[in-house]
Amino acid sequence: MKTGLSRRNFLPDWSRDFFDTDNFFDGDLERLPFFKNRHGLPSVNITENENEFLIDMAVPGRERKDFQIEVDDHTLSIRSEKEEEKEAKKKNYLRREYFHSSFERTFTLPENCNSEHVEAKYENGILKIAIEKKTKAAAKAPKTIKID
Repeated sequence: MKTGLSRRNFLPDWSRDFFDTDNFFDGDLERLPFFKNRHGLPSVNITENENEFLIDMAVPGRERKDFQIEVDDHTLSIRSEKEEEKEAKKKNYLRREYFHSSFERTFTLPENCNSEHVEAKYENGILKIAIEKKTKAAAKAPKTIKID
């Protein structure tokens, strides 16, 4: 006999996946809230040619002064912060908008990067960073060690 009652799970849908250990890795992890679209992080393309590594980052609506780029050992950090206040020019405005956006992306550079030669430019909403590769040192002839 049906009673019209059904069992209700009070946990959000995404939390049920944590307890379903048999199928946790079978699903699409991006449906979980903390895996969704890395909110606020710009998209990056990284390419390599014979002489350098190239990073193109899509960050429209910014200016050169909004970026801070640092290289420390083999770590490249790109930070940006932009804050604006937009105000309606009416006496009795009903809406006032503030805009604040920031991000930080960090990349581990390969051993063959020359962190002393990094160039960056910002054009048409794309931040372009070029990191020179280290030149290959000429192979040294083996050295024979004399035993005393």
